[in-house]
Amino acid sequence: MTARKRGDVRRVGSVLDRVLARLGVDEVVDRHRVLVDWKGRVGEEVARATRPQRLDGDVLIVGVCSPAWLNELSLRRTEILKALNAGQRRGKIRKIVYRLDPEIDG
Repeated sequence: MTARKRGDVRRVGSVLDRVLARLGVDEVVDRHRVLVDWKGRVGEEVARATRPQRLDGDVLIVGVCSPAWLNELSLRRTEILKALNAGQRRGKIRKIVYRLDPEIDG
């Protein structure tokens, strides 16, 4: 096996970013980070009452535990969209659709 030259060492993240961009899925991957970091982006209180269920393009479908929370979140839609998209250069969420989901304990 040959030794690598110092200039050949690359960060995996930067290589992966280029591969994802070349495949045309970089925005989709970035958008899905919202699902992974839901609690960190919306806060513990909102996270307890909700579950991100799926993405349909740039539309996020969110399950909500009660009609009262559904109303509250509808009023805070713009604030939550800003929190979700904070720090995102690409792959932003354009719209949130809230749906009542009785399986969420909240």
